Amino acid sequence: MSQLTSYEQRALESIQTPDVWFSVEQLGQCRLSTLNRLVDKGRLERARRPGPYSPNASVLFLLKGEEEVSHSH
Repeated sequence: MSQLTSYEQRALESIQTPDVWFSVEQLGQCRLSTLNRLVDKGRLERARRPGPYSPNASVLFLLKGEEEVSHSH
């Protein structure tokens, strides 16, 4: 598994509820680029909300369960 940066680690710690989709603006303290890197590293899933595009509201993320992360290698 790839090493997480301090920003990525803090982002994961700030996600209170697994299995609930959230946007950047709901999380409040993370940048879209940080969450996108966590998607690339297999820690989050990403989806796009329909309608007009707003980066902080239209892109949704989901924390993957620990068992999914450990089996993705």
